[in-house]
Amino acid sequence: MGEKIDFRKAAQREREKRERQLWQALCRPLHAIVELWPWGWLDPEDPFLFITKSGDRAVYFSCVQEQENDVGILIFPSPRDYQYAFHQRQPTRQEIRHFIEIEQYTVSLVHWEALPGEVTERYRHLGLDFGEGMWPWVTGKRRGYLDTDVQGEELAFVADCLGNFLMQLRAIQEEGMRPEFQKGDMMLRVYSARENLWMNVVEPLEFPADPGNPVVFRPNSSKLRAMQGLGRSATHRKVEFDFGWQQEPEEDGCFWMEVLLTDRETGELLCLYRCRPEELMNCAFTAWREVVEEHGIPSTLYLCRDESYDLFEDLAQKLGVKIKRVKRLPAAERILRDLGAV
Repeated sequence: MGEKIDFRKAAQREREKRERQLWQALCRPLHAIVELWPWGWLDPEDPFLFITKSGDRAVYFSCVQEQENDVGILIFPSPRDYQYAFHQRQPTRQEIRHFIEIEQYTVSLVHWEALPGEVTERYRHLGLDFGEGMWPWVTGKRRGYLDTDVQGEELAFVADCLGNFLMQLRAIQEEGMRPEFQKGDMMLRVYSARENLWMNVVEPLEFPADPGNPVVFRPNSSKLRAMQGLGRSATHRKVEFDFGWQQEPEEDGCFWMEVLLTDRETGELLCLYRCRPEELMNCAFTAWREVVEEHGIPSTLYLCRDESYDLFEDLAQKLGVKIKRVKRLPAAERILRDLGAV
């Protein structure tokens, strides 16, 4: 008889091997960064920008320090997230919203005793040993969720980011680059296809334009054709769309969303749904479809957020609805406040 093979155990061993390799890849640049100790000569708001080789992603870095030996590196995977953290100071409600919506990775350096139990157990299980100094604790925050421990392939992204951040720091310490951060400079790391090499340069701080993520309806979509056959609304010609966040997370760290459509003139609530962050698109279009099927298609849709515009720009154009981007949506704001949402 042939020897039995437990493929599940073999797959588990391969995953653990890969996990150890990822941690080793992450710790090499991290140890080198610690040797440079940038927390002694950088402020948290000193901007470092890394453009991925493909050119489709802008990543920002920041060195943060709570106490003398309580240090970390923040990695922001988009200009919006970096601006939320440092460049868009807003009233309290808006700051709470920014905290909920921000996405970032945090690489903290802490003493062994300060690590959560599940993290130390994972390190022991993987046979990781970072020596007697500070130990890394890597967490990631998704939009609409609290921080969670980073594992698996996300570690590869963090390791790549740390390697590029290290090259920027070395350009300052070893190559004599002197960005004047207080005067609006930033450190930029970008790949030059013409030169076939990575370049570290000092540039004026600018934020790349956000390309957005517009939703496009197929012309032959059955749902679109059904809405195109509806008449115009005689009672709700001006409609607001907005969404907000509950301020207290659920046990799994999720902040639930409130999605609503209101009449801009009367303040009437036309439709309200609650959903998880990843369900926003389906929830928004479900609410819209219910409103137009019951009341007809409005003449004007009022929006105040880029994400709302991405959701409805194409649909509104195909339905002949005028979109107006405004600073405030009074009816929607009132209802969101009543719901305790921001």
